[in-house]
Amino acid sequence: MLTPLLVFVIFPFYWIITTSLKTTSQISERRSIFWPEPATTEQYTSLLRDTPFLTRLLNSVFVAAASTLVSVALASLAAYALSRLRFRGAGLLTTLLLITYLLPGTLLFIPLYQTLTTMGVINSHAALIITYPTFLLPFATGC
Repeated sequence: MLTPLLVFVIFPFYWIITTSLKTTSQISERRSIFWPEPATTEQYTSLLRDTPFLTRLLNSVFVAAASTLVSVALASLAAYALSRLRFRGAGLLTTLLLITYLLPGTLLFIPLYQTLTTMGVINSHAALIITYPTFLLPFATGC
């Protein structure tokens, strides 16, 4: 019964993999659309040789790991304080935290850019590592 759903979910991944194993001419000519004839690693070779893909991948992994560590560390402290400690305004703070889910992230771009410019970290890993937890903390604290 779930087979059609499984095919529906897996097919885009199959399509991406088979297309990546085709030459550029095979892709544009649309011949042998469901299986590459012959299969080639030309696209992967071009990706690794002609672009700074590995550098960008390592940058992404570094920023994601650092942002996640910062977010989890801060969110766990905040969530513990909100759930276990009793202090005046805890309910209001929790409500405000939940309301931040409703704020579109685009509203924060200009003030965040100004803050990062003032800090002097524009166009660096530090800017991303500071920025991502800004968007992740309300979500991580509320869960």
